Amino acid sequence: MTKLMEKLGDRYLNEHEVARITGRSVYTLRNDRSLHRGFPYVKISGSVRYSLRDVMDWIEARKVVPHEGLRR
Repeated sequence: MTKLMEKLGDRYLNEHEVARITGRSVYTLRNDRSLHRGFPYVKISGSVRYSLRDVMDWIEARKVVPHEGLRR
């Protein structure tokens, strides 16, 4: 876990914030929820919220690190 994540703790984001961070559209986030896929989320009084930690973990899981030895 990064120092930034430790400082932010368990912050929750709305779908517009998640769309901006991930580059996915709000429509895609809504569609994923209806199909029971995508990010885990919570509903609080009808409002959908995503854990910043879950979003950052999703981003980190998609990191591509090129291998030094394969350069020409």
